[in-house]
Amino acid sequence: MTIPKEITTAEFSRLVGRTIRTVQLLIEDGTLTRSRHGKMELISNLKAYMAHAERVVMTEGRGGPATLSASRSRLTRFKADAASIDLREQNNSLVRRDEVNKAREFLLQLIREHLARLPEKLAARIVSTTSIVEVQEIIGEEIRATLIELVSQPIVARATGNGAQMSGE
Repeated sequence: MTIPKEITTAEFSRLVGRTIRTVQLLIEDGTLTRSRHGKMELISNLKAYMAHAERVVMTEGRGGPATLSASRSRLTRFKADAASIDLREQNNSLVRRDEVNKAREFLLQLIREHLARLPEKLAARIVSTTSIVEVQEIIGEEIRATLIELVSQPIVARATGNGAQMSGE
């Protein structure tokens, strides 16, 4: 599994512990770059942000706006966060966006198929009923049975074709 090449400005701001506006200002002054509207290349911008953070630490040590120890502490936290991302990638604990999208699309298709079969399944049973209450009970039973069938499906494995399985629980 790989780290995404691009992330949104909001995701980048959360990653580095800054506000979206601060990240936008860094883009405006050329410290960071935007590859397309709202997207940023992750690796090059992380490197650029680390270089910027180190420059800030050095500047603050010469009477800048914050203390040197506070800046070093922020830089250490940032480096730890970057290492954490690398570790999660190595341990395969990050879920690829394309796998999530495939699983979502598969699940939606499965729901559509099950819903489309309901009229066929219910028609014969409902036509012989004489009360609305009985119709409601039949429809309710079939919906519950369909939901139970849906949550027992191994979604991710069938959607992505890999060995990992995730079933609704």
